[in-house]
Amino acid sequence: MTITTKNTLLSAAVALSLLPSIAIANNGGWIQNETEYRHFRYDYDNAPNPYSRDEVEVNKKLLQGMLQLTENVDLWLDLRRIDYFTDFDDGRGMVKNGYHWDHEAHLRYHFRGLNFWGREWTFRPAFAWEGDWNFKNTNNDFNWSSNDYYLQFDFLTSFPNGITPWDNGSHTLNFRPLLTEYIVLGGASKFHEDGNTGNVRGHRQQVMNFFLVSKWNDRLSSIVSFRNYLDTMAKDGIKYHYGSENEMWFDIIQHENFKLTWHNKLEFYLGMDDSSEVLRDKFVEFYTRIEASYRKTFDNGITVTGLVGQDMWDYHYNDSPWVGGEYSRMETIGKLTINVPLGY
Repeated sequence: MTITTKNTLLSAAVALSLLPSIAIANNGGWIQNETEYRHFRYDYDNAPNPYSRDEVEVNKKLLQGMLQLTENVDLWLDLRRIDYFTDFDDGRGMVKNGYHWDHEAHLRYHFRGLNFWGREWTFRPAFAWEGDWNFKNTNNDFNWSSNDYYLQFDFLTSFPNGITPWDNGSHTLNFRPLLTEYIVLGGASKFHEDGNTGNVRGHRQQVMNFFLVSKWNDRLSSIVSFRNYLDTMAKDGIKYHYGSENEMWFDIIQHENFKLTWHNKLEFYLGMDDSSEVLRDKFVEFYTRIEASYRKTFDNGITVTGLVGQDMWDYHYNDSPWVGGEYSRMETIGKLTINVPLGY
C-alpha cells in the first residue's frame, strides 16, 4: 500500500514463515479468510487542540492466498475490506465513519540453484499491482485512491544451521536490490495540494533493501528489515527517505495448540526534510504486546486459528500538523483465521 499503514504482503509472508503451516507443505498453494478486530485508544497530547478518542477497525481479509501455478511460478492474492468506527465522545458511541477496499496481486517467478558469494540463491522477480480505495463515510463518498504498479527483484538464501557462530537457528535472507514503482493517486485528500481532485503520478524506487526472517529456537522468532526509497512524487527531483519494519515473537507458554506470546514491533519511516515531499508523514511505531492464540488443524488439512492481544506499552510519533509529534495508540486485537490448503 502506498500511503497508509497496514499488514502488508511482507507481514503475511513472514507470519507464514514463522509458523508451521500446512499451506507450505502441499503443491497447490493455499487460501485463507481472516477477520480482524482492532480497538485503538488514541491520546493526542501534542496536537494543536489536544484530545483523546477511541477508534475501531474491522479488517475483513476476504481472500488471501498463494496459488502455485507451476513448479516455479506462483500468484499471491490479497483482497480486504476495512470498516472504520470512531467514538466522537458525543454520546452516540461508536459511529461508522468510513471504509476502505484494498487488494494486492503478485505474480512471482522462482529461478533456483544460482551460486555466488559462496552461497546458493533463488532469484525471484515479481510483477505486482496494489490498489486502495478510501471512502470517508457510509454514503459512498469517495475520498482518495492509490494504485501502485511495480516490478521487484529478490534474491533469497537460507541459513538452516545458524547465521552466526553462536546460534543454531534457521534464517532466510531476502536481498532486494530494486523495486521500481509507478504510483497513481486519485481523489481529494491531504495528499493533494489545495484539495485538487485530479490524479497525482510519480515514481518510487526501493533500492538495496533486505529482510531477515529468523527462527532462533522453538520459542523465539524475529524479522529485521530495512528499505531505502528514492522518490519523485513531489515533482521536485529525487527525494531520499528510508524505513524499517522489525518484529519479535517469544512464546512464554506453549501447551499443545495453545500459546501465550510476547510480541514486540518497531516500524519507522524517516529521512525526508518535509513529509509533503514524498506524500507520506514521518512515522514511528513501537509497541510491546501480550497475545494468546489457539490453533487447530483438522483431518482435511484446514487450520483454524484464534488470537487475542493487548498492548502493554506503546510509543508513536507522526509529524503531521494534526498530530503534532508524539502520541499514544494502545491497541486491543482479536482475529480469527481459516486456512485451506489446495491440493491437500
